[in-house]
Amino acid sequence: MSRYCLLNRLTLSNISISIALLTLSTFSQADCHQDNTQVITEYIDRMAVTSDIQNREPVDALCESNNSALYFFTDLRQLKGKTIRHQWIHEDLVESEKVFEVGGDRWRVWSKKALDESVEGLWILAVLDEDNNLLAVKRFKYSP
Repeated sequence: MSRYCLLNRLTLSNISISIALLTLSTFSQADCHQDNTQVITEYIDRMAVTSDIQNREPVDALCESNNSALYFFTDLRQLKGKTIRHQWIHEDLVESEKVFEVGGDRWRVWSKKALDESVEGLWILAVLDEDNNLLAVKRFKYSP
């Protein structure tokens, strides 16, 4: 049984975000070489934590970083006219949230977060729709 199975088709609430954080709370170096993304719907084609965005694309895909600023990239499908948002979660708290209006059937969006040594550790990045449904979740480790 996968540790991610509890995330399947959950509507985001206090209980489901707690489950998401619990299931993703352990992070080892071995995890860095595996896919640490859980896509829950068909609306997310790709996601990446990256050091930069060029030509609307991530330049790399990171699972651990010491960069003082990172981007969360999401390639969305079939959500034209909908609102989605990125949440940057650290130690059970939403530290940042960015809302996007989706303008096409394929729409690439990204959010940026400045980081420093006070926010070291595991981060959870969540993609939610306008009804607070959890569409996908990704994790990374910040080690300044």
